[in-house]
Amino acid sequence: MLKLCAAFIALLAVAASLHAQIRIDGHWWNGANPESRRGTLNGTIDCMVSNHSAKLPTLTVPAFQEQVDVAFAQDTAGRTLAEVLLALPKKSPPRAPGGEDYSKEKHGWFDGDYWGSAKDDERSGFLIGYLSCGNTLPVSISRINEYRDTIDLWYDKHPSSNAKIANVIAKIRQQAKGEKNPSVPSPPQKPK
Repeated sequence: MLKLCAAFIALLAVAASLHAQIRIDGHWWNGANPESRRGTLNGTIDCMVSNHSAKLPTLTVPAFQEQVDVAFAQDTAGRTLAEVLLALPKKSPPRAPGGEDYSKEKHGWFDGDYWGSAKDDERSGFLIGYLSCGNTLPVSISRINEYRDTIDLWYDKHPSSNAKIANVIAKIRQQAKGEKNPSVPSPPQKPK
């Protein structure tokens, strides 16, 4: 009986964690796998630059990741990913690992090619970063997984499309019955 109660409590804890809001801070970052971190960083950059015109330095994604790793090694709970990125010296928009300019068009290189080359954890991470804009995730992880699966199906049905991931998310939200179209949270202001 005691084992049954313990199993039930563990199940409740797992269920609660699937629906809890998640703050994208050092605790989250340090607990995530490399693919999730990379995807979350990419999604956050896409949200911050394309939706909020944030100015970020000219760095490759791995260089951004190194800067974030250093920042979160020193401060695990105080700042969010968006706050860390906003604290970096600002010069110009980020560049893709191949050197192409992210700012050529809205949502840069985050399109069907990126989605198709990413693993599931990176795809989920992208959605976490984009929908949280590097702050607090407004939906549950189970909802993130539903979005990921729906986006996978959308690109499967439109194999020749190279639509931006953000535009696919917008189409999915518009087609969803009963769901309001929540806006992506604004990134925080850089502390003075």
